[in-house]
Amino acid sequence: PVRQNRSCVSSADQTFGEHSEVAKMRRLPGPPRWDRFAQKTWRDFVRYVALAACVGIAVSLTAELLVGGYEDEAKLFFRDSSAVGIYQGDEDGQVDSRLRWTNFEREELRRNHGVPVVFLEKMRPDMVRRLFNLCVTRATDGERPQILFADVRNGLGNRIRALSSAISFAEDNDMILVVVWEETIHLQAKFHELFVDLNTVVFVEELPELWPLAYSRFLAEKDLWHNIDVYNYMHVEQESEKGKLITYKPGRNIYFRGCEMMNIGNLDEMREKARRAIHQLRPVPQVQKLVDRLEEQYGALSQKVGVHIRGLSVQQEFTGEFDAELEYGSDSLSKMEYWRQRSSYEAFANEMKRKIKRSPRIKFFVATDAPEDIKRLTLQFPGRISHLPQLQLGSCAGRRDLECSRMALADLLALARTKQVLGSNYSSFSSVVALLSARAFRRAGIEFAA
Repeated sequence: PVRQNRSCVSSADQTFGEHSEVAKMRRLPGPPRWDRFAQKTWRDFVRYVALAACVGIAVSLTAELLVGGYEDEAKLFFRDSSAVGIYQGDEDGQVDSRLRWTNFEREELRRNHGVPVVFLEKMRPDMVRRLFNLCVTRATDGERPQILFADVRNGLGNRIRALSSAISFAEDNDMILVVVWEETIHLQAKFHELFVDLNTVVFVEELPELWPLAYSRFLAEKDLWHNIDVYNYMHVEQESEKGKLITYKPGRNIYFRGCEMMNIGNLDEMREKARRAIHQLRPVPQVQKLVDRLEEQYGALSQKVGVHIRGLSVQQEFTGEFDAELEYGSDSLSKMEYWRQRSSYEAFANEMKRKIKRSPRIKFFVATDAPEDIKRLTLQFPGRISHLPQLQLGSCAGRRDLECSRMALADLLALARTKQVLGSNYSSFSSVVALLSARAFRRAGIEFAA
């Protein structure tokens, strides 16, 4: 006001003197408008930066609580897992963000979707993400989806048979399917090494422990296992209930362990559903090429009679130390040996003679666990026998490695293409051929004999 009132300024000059300090201060101009605006803008900018920094720190701390906060507890569960790198981090102790996100997904599956750590511990990160996404997308009205854990065991035929029934059961009851497919003495090949990936199925390639589950682990997660109905069809294991009726119960998960089809009550209905489901399994290109080359070399398989000879003793099927009685049990072992004897070379050769007598131009495709049988049949029926190039590999008897497993799968698919099959009874391999093919199927020792 003094600055704006000229009379006051003049009187001040007269009172204190024109060159006095007070007079000089009275005559100082105020800051320009643009300067005042700049100062205000700078103060606002500093405030906004400080606010943004606080928000960023809060978000970071929240994420650390959600993701990193689970780390110490998860270490107790996953410390022996193949994904141990999730917790090791780099030289600076930092954990890769992608792997930390996988850790978060594992813990969410355990806490909010009832998945026991025994399945998550050695599950590949891509399968963890698949299971997490399936659980999130299928959740409805706040209710988590139900899961069928299918632990398929033993050899290739057994696993395909059990898996086909599990696929059918999961689809009928709108359950997420988690398949345990481990490499064992019976089959040394992963699922994706034999079949094209099933995008809606989650695979576990290794469990940390054998059946029964460790009591200490059960105590640690008894709240989760109490919500899971367990069906163990492996009759040589403890608490086995082979063939027990499997029923769907809303709100409960299922763990099935076996080498046979799941029993849903009606045998014919179960087989028909498994037959439809089994066609979802498509072989990898390496296997499909074996079948295609076979037809290029010998002609259409649909014009041939398929022959599956399963005549080797159980002990001859495996190399190294193998206790057949411990693996299968005395009762099952005696049945297997009985039907192996009934599925002898002579039984099939005599039936093939009878067919040649009725149809002189008939030809055969032969699959057998003993390459010597192919040599003998080729000499006995010249120009009539076709087969996969097993002899180039040497004998697959006693071998269950990847190469022989792919050869076995190609044999199975080729047999399913033939117009009729002469198979072996009490053989899961022959039973899978019967599932794949709706054509005539006859078994040694039942429909024909030596």
